[in-house]
Amino acid sequence: MAGMAATLTARRDSPRGRRVLATTAALVGIVGLLGAAPAAGAGASVPTVTRVPVTPEFFGVQDDQVRPPDPAAWAAGRLWAAWCTIQPTRDVDVVAAAEERLQPAFTTFAESSTRRLTVSLGHPAPWVFDDHRAAARIKPKRVWYCDQSAAVTSFPKSVRFRTEPLGEEYALYVRAVIRAARPYLDADPRNRLVLQAWNEPNLRNGGTVHFKIPGAARTWRQAAASLRRQERIIWQVASVQIPGRFEVTSPALYGKPTHLGEAYLRAQAKSRTIDSVSINFYTLRQRSVNKSLALWLSKARTARRLVTRHPTLKYLPIWVTETNHNLVNGIPDDSNVTGRWAKPRVQKRLMEVTTMEALRLGFAGLQWYQGAPTQTAVNTLPGSPAGDAARALRDALLGRMLLRCKTVKPVVTCSLSARPGDEPIQVRWSRLGKAGVEILPT
Repeated sequence: MAGMAATLTARRDSPRGRRVLATTAALVGIVGLLGAAPAAGAGASVPTVTRVPVTPEFFGVQDDQVRPPDPAAWAAGRLWAAWCTIQPTRDVDVVAAAEERLQPAFTTFAESSTRRLTVSLGHPAPWVFDDHRAAARIKPKRVWYCDQSAAVTSFPKSVRFRTEPLGEEYALYVRAVIRAARPYLDADPRNRLVLQAWNEPNLRNGGTVHFKIPGAARTWRQAAASLRRQERIIWQVASVQIPGRFEVTSPALYGKPTHLGEAYLRAQAKSRTIDSVSINFYTLRQRSVNKSLALWLSKARTARRLVTRHPTLKYLPIWVTETNHNLVNGIPDDSNVTGRWAKPRVQKRLMEVTTMEALRLGFAGLQWYQGAPTQTAVNTLPGSPAGDAARALRDALLGRMLLRCKTVKPVVTCSLSARPGDEPIQVRWSRLGKAGVEILPT
């Protein structure tokens, strides 16, 4: 939502070069795979939501400017690799373009010890719809990427990936993105790519159904089928290129009930094409710190229920891939860098309480969105009060299992297990206070 206000990679102002296809053998291999269906649970074994020790990957950020994160605070990140940005016209050399645009970011993540890196794909350029006039139509400014064309929020019908060259084109695009990630994957055997087919397809500025664009999904059910077909291709390509080093997660669904979200998760409940679920949500334009925390908690519960209401998805890991407080998109407002939101104790409280609430609710991890300075309240940059708080809380939690939490309003107390060399601890906070969390021996 906030995400991608400034795309990770610089916009290509004009097409360059001709598209270079993979070698004949590689292309035949990809094409041959397109008809196969992956097993449910795609990339490799992924831990379900059970009582497991807190890992570094629980703590993450998404910085639209790809500034190096503090490796002592964050071990998860997210990268924007839209199809329309990398291959704006059919004749672009997709392999060269992916390397040019993405490799600097992949190198940054490698050097910052980011172990879990989500790469957001999808959003086709008008050429995917044969440059139809309706596909190239300029959308309102609420669409923030790829020249705001109608194509980038439209889903190619699922059948097109099977019966047209589009399936091969999409596979080559995915292959090019993974190839560009080699510096990241080669840097450490623990580094892992998490591939998702789309960003926020269930919001109007992320995904729409279209009656005027030939070959585009016209219903939310068709849109869900398109996303699932893309996930199958992602799995097929990645299983050949980087077996055991990847995971297929859901599109970053905005965490509220929508027609597309319902259709997509209902289909996943019947037959999975993903290993995990990714969710985005924010609090918007809040005046009170504690009201923002209460609203965040309410939204987090709603987001979880979208998934866990389906029995077959109940224990699937759910990652929050974008979140923050007091999102103020699209209006002139500097309240996030002045006044109460910028106070160090407020930054510390927002970071610590939100992180503990996410752990308590059973999310697999939490990634803070960092865009323009005034866009969101919590500043995660190195040396910031929130960044320092995250680093200290991570040090206290790593390797411990969350055992139980109890609430005696307004105080929440969570018990965590011992770890090698350390005794068990309790983490306590008040939902009406002004301080961050308190860490106590049991």
